[in-house]
Amino acid sequence: MENIYIEDIRYKKILKGGSIDIAQGEFVLICGRTGSGKTTLLKLLKEKAGTDAGYVMQNPDNQIVCDKVYTELEFAASAGNASRDYVRTRIAETAAYFGISGMLDKEVDKLSGGEKQILNIACAMAANPKILILDEACSMLDPIMSDRVADLLCNINREYGITVIMAEHRTDRVFANADKVVFINDGFVQSGPMRQMAHDMCRNPQMAGFLPCCASAVKSDEPVLTKAEAIRHLNGKTADICMPEIRTKDLPSEDVILKMKNVSFGYDRNKGLIIDDLNLEITGGSIVSLLGENGCGKSTLALIACGLLKPYSGKVKVYGKNRNIGMLFQDVTLHFTEDDYNGVHPYDLSGGEKQLAALDMVLKTDPEAVILDEPTKGLDYYEKEKISDRLVKLKENGHAILIITHDIEFAAGISDRMLLMSHGNIVCDKKPHEFCADNIFYTTTEMILLRMTGKI
Repeated sequence: MENIYIEDIRYKKILKGGSIDIAQGEFVLICGRTGSGKTTLLKLLKEKAGTDAGYVMQNPDNQIVCDKVYTELEFAASAGNASRDYVRTRIAETAAYFGISGMLDKEVDKLSGGEKQILNIACAMAANPKILILDEACSMLDPIMSDRVADLLCNINREYGITVIMAEHRTDRVFANADKVVFINDGFVQSGPMRQMAHDMCRNPQMAGFLPCCASAVKSDEPVLTKAEAIRHLNGKTADICMPEIRTKDLPSEDVILKMKNVSFGYDRNKGLIIDDLNLEITGGSIVSLLGENGCGKSTLALIACGLLKPYSGKVKVYGKNRNIGMLFQDVTLHFTEDDYNGVHPYDLSGGEKQLAALDMVLKTDPEAVILDEPTKGLDYYEKEKISDRLVKLKENGHAILIITHDIEFAAGISDRMLLMSHGNIVCDKKPHEFCADNIFYTTTEMILLRMTGKI
């Protein structure tokens, strides 16, 4: 594979200049505001790389073409008239590498969004590419799986020499592993070695929000990019931990708006329950975040709560004047029924812009309860602040809000309660500080650093 070089990058009104040079075997991280042109740049790089590149889209549903996990992998591995034995071998080793051997017989439409994303990454690798291009590949993954995928991508790059190019908003797990960082600002592409770009970003308020959480959690003269670096600074007393601002205020509890009692559900009665005797109450004037591993039933719970799925047993009750629940779906394209949104076709919006537009549509109905499934997916730090502001106002107006998310920092900063779901039930229900202090993996960067330095 030759180096990828594009000079004077321009595309319509999205990309306005700059250049990029990617050497064989490099790990390249692309950052920038929502709608800045990251996906456009990735597509230009894919076009330049040709058949050498595997590509993972932002929306996993846009990439899947088969009904079973095995046949999806088979389709990906069969490129170039490969022999049957070769295809079977590629499926076996790829499934083992990505830990999805137990999913091979599953129907794709029964997978969670995160499981579909893992499948798409595995399919891209099954085609044996020289370059792997990923658009927000970790945005729909739970924290533990996100760590694993980040490690797998780094290993693919370091051990097998595959060039990895990825756009990502949540950079904690990949920034320090990048050889090169690319930042798109107002259409102009800036790139450089990772450490040099970290220094530039740290000193620019428009760029600082894209550094790893450690950089904002630890006050230091040098940008801190990993927890190991943070510990060295903190133990050497050359830095302090900066705790994030809590966005919500304690408000008097209102009446229960949403109540789920002894609810059970499964998509196939012969294959066990997805939701198992679950109980949940959400009051007005409160924000509740629901976390848990991919495929544990979070989105299913949301569909039951808003009446789109009927439980096998148990009761779901919605209280209030109009008993109206609004839901932001994980696939936000389901909200677009017209070809025009503020003068733009919805499919011409970036992933993050679609998310914000769909949320606007949900909130226009003024629902008493709002359920949001992955509302920060595809959004940068600054756009998340806009969503936070909107949700806090809804809370102050007495709405009940349930957020399904893998974004722990976002949840900890805005929630009154944080729940952890496992095997179809709620196993942890605590206030954010207690939730993050008691958990090892489902916690914030700041809490990990406090624990590692013996301050809690």
